[in-house]
Amino acid sequence: KAAVISLTQSAGLNLIQHGINVNAIAPGVVDGEHWDGVDAFFAKYENKPEGQKK
Repeated sequence: KAAVISLTQSAGLNLIQHGINVNAIAPGVVDGEHWDGVDAFFAKYENKPEGQKK
């Protein structure tokens, strides 16, 4: 995500002189089954019920 932001800023600075805008989209975490194990780990670690972090 940081690489996308850095590349976007760098390209934007170089291309602004030509009137070209540069945009990027960098989505965050997408909830899915693959996060169930992570959620269970942090729930146990933080002594909270599973699903509360979502």
